[in-house]
Amino acid sequence: MRLLADECLPSDFVDALARKGHDVAYAASDAPGDVDLDVLARSVRERRVLVTADRGFGELVIRERRDGFAIVVIITARENNDLRSMAETITERIGELGEDALFGRLTIMTASGTRQRDLPGREP
Repeated sequence: MRLLADECLPSDFVDALARKGHDVAYAASDAPGDVDLDVLARSVRERRVLVTADRGFGELVIRERRDGFAIVVIITARENNDLRSMAETITERIGELGEDALFGRLTIMTASGTRQRDLPGREP
């Protein structure tokens, strides 16, 4: 699956995505400092599932109705420490869902589960 990892994700989390066989572009490496709108536009342009821990992307696509391809927001209790410990679980869930189930949706992943919401203007 083609993924765009937001720069807020730790590199070892991004490495775990790559080890699962995903084609991962990492904003921290190739576009550090890009604003959220640019990151979102890149994911649409490159047809990559945006993986982030930044809840602001949900605001952009749901409330502000910005165009989105597929967004996975990972919500943790304690930021990077939890992200690192959840890396394998989250990468497995992303793989199990697959791109078809992610396309056109905002997917929220937590330690306890996954929920999804259709993006405005997109048909999954």
